Amino acid sequence: MMTLNVLALAAAIAHDQFGGSFLAVTLAVSSIGWLGFTASRNAVEYLFEKKSPTLFVIDMGHQLAVLIVMSVVIGLFGHISQIG
Repeated sequence: MMTLNVLALAAAIAHDQFGGSFLAVTLAVSSIGWLGFTASRNAVEYLFEKKSPTLFVIDMGHQLAVLIVMSVVIGLFGHISQIG
């Protein structure tokens, strides 16, 4: 729930600064956040624990998919709220 709130706030701030499609901004913010925080943090964890690279790719794909789904939902709700 915290990730959802932070993503929505970051997307709103980015949209105010850069404009454009709220959905596109939300997808960009989530992708950059995933790469900067989730993937980099987990890469170090997987290296220290000497886990399989395949497991890392599967786990990171799952994390990215979760953030993309959250972004689509936030982006669509943001679009609806702008219309109404």
